[in-house]
Amino acid sequence: MKKFIICLAILTCLTAYSSRARAQFVIAEVVKLVVKKVIKAIDLQVQRLQNETIWLQNAQKTLENQLSRFRLTEISDWSEKQRRLYDGYYKELQQVKAAIAYYQRIKPSACNKSRWYQNTGGPGTSFRLTAISSRQNWNKCKKSISDCLKPARKIWTSSCSSSIRARHK
Repeated sequence: MKKFIICLAILTCLTAYSSRARAQFVIAEVVKLVVKKVIKAIDLQVQRLQNETIWLQNAQKTLENQLSRFRLTEISDWSEKQRRLYDGYYKELQQVKAAIAYYQRIKPSACNKSRWYQNTGGPGTSFRLTAISSRQNWNKCKKSISDCLKPARKIWTSSCSSSIRARHK
């Protein structure tokens, strides 16, 4: 009987010890499962934050691209405005250049005609010498020559140098 009680005590101890060991293993399994779930939850949260960061970076890139396009549009508009402005200046400069070239081209002719007028004593001087011309013909010729020389006379008075005018006075 003593042996039976000892065996029963040993068996009870073993059973109690094995149930404790099983309880420890169960607790360890529960802790292990909880830790796995916590790690997965943290990993999912990190992934969500990464996705949000990527989305924000993409939004930032889109905004930067739109801002760059806007600035480039402003620059191209300003460049076009400047091009049109200088194009207008260039056209005006060409008109002035053409007017100066025309003036330079007619100036010698006008000065020559003006000198001729000054040297000959005016229109009609050469006609006075002929006795064949009638008085009416002589007046008509004088008037038509004066009319032809009026533009040259205006140009000469405004453009010929003072030395030419001083010589012929």
